[in-house]
Amino acid sequence: MKLGVGVIGCGFISQSAHIPSIVRNERAQLLAVSDVKPNLAASVATRWHVPLWYADYHDLLENKDVEAIFILTDKYSHFPIAMDALSAGKHVFVEKPLATSYKDAVRVAEEAKKRSLIAFVGYMKRYDAGMRLAREKISSEGPPLYARATYFGGNWTFGEPQIKPLTSNEKVPQIVKSYPELPPSFIQLYDDLLEQIHLVNTVRYLFGEPRVVSAHRSGGFLVSHLDAGYMISLEFGSVNLGRWTEEYSAYYKDLEIAVEAPPPLYRNTTASVTLKGADSDVVYPRVGFKWAFEEETESFISAIADSRPYLSGADDSAKDLDLAEKIIRSAASAASAAEAELRKSINVPKELAYALGFCRRQANGRYSEDV
Repeated sequence: MKLGVGVIGCGFISQSAHIPSIVRNERAQLLAVSDVKPNLAASVATRWHVPLWYADYHDLLENKDVEAIFILTDKYSHFPIAMDALSAGKHVFVEKPLATSYKDAVRVAEEAKKRSLIAFVGYMKRYDAGMRLAREKISSEGPPLYARATYFGGNWTFGEPQIKPLTSNEKVPQIVKSYPELPPSFIQLYDDLLEQIHLVNTVRYLFGEPRVVSAHRSGGFLVSHLDAGYMISLEFGSVNLGRWTEEYSAYYKDLEIAVEAPPPLYRNTTASVTLKGADSDVVYPRVGFKWAFEEETESFISAIADSRPYLSGADDSAKDLDLAEKIIRSAASAASAAEAELRKSINVPKELAYALGFCRRQANGRYSEDV
C-alpha cells in the first residue's frame, strides 16, 4: 500500500522540486495539497491530479488517509505547522530551516520523539551522492589541517524549471516573523543565514561539530572562524556571478579535498569532488546520479515505511540553529567591541560617537540604534 501524503505550501520550490519528487515515487500517493491561496491550491491539484485541496491546512490534517505531511511554506511558519501536524499524528517533512530559532527547533524534535513520529528536515545536500563521497574521503583521511566553506549563492535555479510553476496574485495574510533574542541590526543577517542554512548544515556534515571562535560582518557578508579540533573558515554572502558558488575544502599535507556543489535545481547531477594532490588531481564527475530532491523524498518515505535511518532528523537539524545563533551573536559582539574601541581611541563626545556609529550602520545597510 502506498503512503498517503499531503503537501502544505504550493509555492515555487514545492512545485519545482518536491511535488514532482513525490509524484515520481512509486511508494507514495499525493492525496491532498493546501495553500493560503485557494486558487493556487486548486490549480496545483488539477495539474498534478491530486484528489483534494484545502485553503486551511488544519482541514488537511484532519484527513485520516494522509499519514505524512510535507511542510513547504515560508520559514516563519515551519514551526507552528510542524507542531500542529505532529499533534495530529502525522509524520512531517519540513523544508529547511526546521524553525527560526534553536528553542523552537528543539520543541519540534521533542514533540516528534514523544509521539514516536518522524520529523525529517529537507537538507537535500545530505542526500547528494557527491557530498556523501566527500564526507567519506574526508573521514578516511582524518582531521584536516584546515577547512574552508564558501557560500555566495547565485543562479540557484540553473535556468527555468522543467515545468513552469503556477502562480497566483491572491492576497495572503501578513507573515508573522519570529526570531531568537538578537541585536535588531543583526536580524537581517541572521534571516539571510537561515535562508542559506545549508551552509551551516553541510559544514557540520563534512567537518564535525565546531564551536564558534569569532565572526565578523562587513555589509551583507559574514566571515566566521570555527574550531572542530582544527580551524574552519566559513564565508557567507550573496554575490550573483551568473553561476552558483558553493564550495567546501579540506586541506592536508600535499592534498586538498575540494567539493563544488551544483545549483540546487540542477537535475540528475551531484557535487563534484576533486582530490588535488602535489603532482596530479583526481576528479569524481557529477553525472549519472539521481536528483538529491528525489533521494531525500525516498529517504523520508523509507524512514516511515521501513524504519530505515535517515540523515536529517529534527534533533540533528536543531544544532544548525544553535550554531547559526552563536555565529550571529559573535558577529554582533565583535561589532559592539569595535565601536567601543573606536570611541575610546578617538575620545569623542558621546553625541559624535553615536553619529559615527550610525553612519557605519548606514553603510552596512542597517538603520538601527543597535550595533
